[in-house]
Order: sequence, then structure tokens, then C-alpha cells
Amino acid sequence: DENIVIPNTDIEPEFVYTGELGFSKSFNRIITEIDSSNSNVHFATVSATGFYTLLDNLIIRRNYTFNNQDSLVYEGNLRRIQANQNIEKGFIYGVSGGINISFNRHLKLKSSLNYTVGRITTTNQPLAKIPPLFGRTSFFIDQPKWDLELISLYNGMKRIEDFDQNGNDNDDEATVDGIPSWFTLNLRGSYLFNARFSMQAGVENIMDIHYKTFSSGISSMGRSFNIAAKFIF
Repeated sequence: DENIVIPNTDIEPEFVYTGELGFSKSFNRIITEIDSSNSNVHFATVSATGFYTLLDNLIIRRNYTFNNQDSLVYEGNLRRIQANQNIEKGFIYGVSGGINISFNRHLKLKSSLNYTVGRITTTNQPLAKIPPLFGRTSFFIDQPKWDLELISLYNGMKRIEDFDQNGNDNDDEATVDGIPSWFTLNLRGSYLFNARFSMQAGVENIMDIHYKTFSSGISSMGRSFNIAAKFIF
């Protein structure tokens, strides 16, 4: 852009103070066996963790002067000088949750979700590199000879007003509204022919959608196929 970033020899470490609280709960169900006896079988686990972090001496890129000048000519253009500086305080908080369900010994569901917020305390501006809501859900079928897993990865929208104000979040790669939400469907499986030979195959981004992960300037992979074989000698 129109800026040039130079080193700052006076930079000092950031200090981070964080605390978190989590819980996990497992649920069992009673199964009646053929002999009419009852037994507890693990059915589901639900978990969640919340955290809060205070940031002191926060390093932020801001306008800077060098030899009493606020600009310099670089590659024939006049550039505004910037440098990383210890000038702010901030906070980050968030929560992550998950659930694992075993419908039976062959069919399982696993899902997780993460949400994070980060702000600069003194200016109430967004912190850089704070991801949008994101998660992963999968259905897994497990058989003696083969297994199959359907996976969905998803991200919520990150609005342009929640981007870092200094371009660290690659807002030039976003739309005028921000980074759109997206989700992908992916499939993988394996087959065991015998104790020495197995094969794996999968397809990622089945719907071939175009998307970029947050803060990335590169488009993510489109529909792709993979296959692998394993031999044990």
C-alpha cells in the first residue's frame, strides 16, 4: 500500500493474562442384552470452554517517525512510515463447544464450534487476526472392513467493520461487506482388504465452491480427489 514498515528497536514484550473455565458431561444409556441383563453404554459427551485474555503492552502497527521524518522515498514513491509499537491494551474472549454422539458402535457424530472476539481497549477497534465463527461437523461409519466419513467445514461471515484498521487482516482481499460465510462438504473412506493391504480415497470440497479462509490472500482448494494405498511387507 502507501506505507512502509521499518524496524523499531525500542519494542518490548507483550504481557498476556488469561483465564479459562470449561466443563464436560458424558451421558450413558441402558442397553438390554439378549440374556435380559442391563448394561450402561456411552452415548454422548458435551463439552464447552470459555476464556478471557487481557493484553498489556500490546504491539500494534502505527504511524512512526524516522530521523524526524514521517515519510521517506522508497522505490521512487513517497511512503508513510509505520512501525510496530507498544502503545495499547486489549482483550480477547471466546467460547468453544463440542458434542460427540455414538448412535451405536458403528455410527458416530462429532461437531465443534468456536467463537472469538478481540478489541483494543483504548480505541475499541478490532484486534487483528481474530477469526470469524468457525466449526467442523462429521458423520462417521465404522465397519470391520471399511469406514466412511462425511465432513463439513464452515465459517461465519466476518463483517468489514470487524477487520483490523491497519490492513493486517487483508481487507483488500474482502468484499465491501467483508468475508462471506462459507461451508464445504468432504468425503473420505478406507477399505481393509487384508492385514497387509488397505486403500484410502476421498474428495474434498465436493460442491467446488470458491472461498478464502479469513486473512488469507489465496483462494482455497477447489474440488479435489485423492487416493492412497498402504502395503505392509
